[in-house]
Amino acid sequence: MLTPAKLFWIRLKQHYRYMGKSLHTIADWTVWLYIIVPALFIFSGLYIELWTKLPEWSYVMRWELIIVAVSSMMLYFQVHIGVEEADRLVLLQHRDWHMKLKRYGYAYSVILLLVRLLLVMGLLLPFIKGTTDLSNEQLLLLLGYSVIAGMTMLTINHYFNKSGAWWRKMLRTMQRTFIVGIIYVLPAALYMLGFLTLPYMLVATGVLFFVLIVLIYHFMTKSFNYGQQLEQEQEKRARFTGMLLSQVEEQTQSTKRLKKPWIFRSSQRLFKSTDQRFVVTELRIKAMLRSKQLLQAWIILIAVGSYAIFLVGGSGGWAVVVGIYYLQRFALKLQWDEWVKRDYLSLYIKEQLAGYKLSQNILSIPALIIWIVIAILCSI
Repeated sequence: MLTPAKLFWIRLKQHYRYMGKSLHTIADWTVWLYIIVPALFIFSGLYIELWTKLPEWSYVMRWELIIVAVSSMMLYFQVHIGVEEADRLVLLQHRDWHMKLKRYGYAYSVILLLVRLLLVMGLLLPFIKGTTDLSNEQLLLLLGYSVIAGMTMLTINHYFNKSGAWWRKMLRTMQRTFIVGIIYVLPAALYMLGFLTLPYMLVATGVLFFVLIVLIYHFMTKSFNYGQQLEQEQEKRARFTGMLLSQVEEQTQSTKRLKKPWIFRSSQRLFKSTDQRFVVTELRIKAMLRSKQLLQAWIILIAVGSYAIFLVGGSGGWAVVVGIYYLQRFALKLQWDEWVKRDYLSLYIKEQLAGYKLSQNILSIPALIIWIVIAILCSI
């Protein structure tokens, strides 16, 4: 028999199943094996190392304000109820299900809020404990105040949905940012900097908790807007899918006026030779430099590799150079496979293997030179 709790659980499983399928489209087993899993090991090792030795630059940062700023970004989420178009008839037949679904959605959203805040505090905890004099009691009070402020924003965030004219959207965004600044950023920053003592912070927490009780009572006794929740769920899925499949989204919008690329606007030649492998290499280099997503990924890979070489140093840095170089070659191979299929170049390229090898070598050289220079400097 279908109940409100069972309906919410079904929609929640469908939500995560949809997210999993969307992630699977860009992260198959090869991406997990060669990129994601090694990255998890690398960042886990770096995080453990932070507890024993902090980098020099961390001592000049104001981590008290950074944790407040990052935690404030967790307060902009809305209550997830997860209704679908097929639920309209059921909700019309059972009016009392509105309230129950709303309670389940609010409880689930509070759990997600707590997980996000714990992740933020856990990631920044080595810097906070190593560079500040904050006690465990102060951090626990900050976490409690953050949870109360986040629950408060969950009850009112649906009033700031970005719909209507552009000036209305901007006004709602400014209003929500102002409220977050007043109820959370200002008191938490003053408390972390020592201008707000513990008794006053406890008073502020009590006042905000009383306001939260009133808002929750009003929130739970009022039926939710079905159309607004459905639009919110569809917009969330579209935004998540668009973020993952930005290349596909760009292709579906081909009817729009295309902007000139930011580089090689006149299609200047890079090589004098008219041999097909040089032509293919030139097209691939231009495609790499004109795509902001690919260029950002390439720069991030160079930066991460350089930092890893710097951390290891000595003769071990050369092993990192070899490993990161082959990782770059693998990433470039994935880009080649996607580029050839997307632009249908495989139908016209006769010397595909020759063009692939030449372009691979040319695109790998800049990063390799940078890593070799860093490895030499670290070995001196």
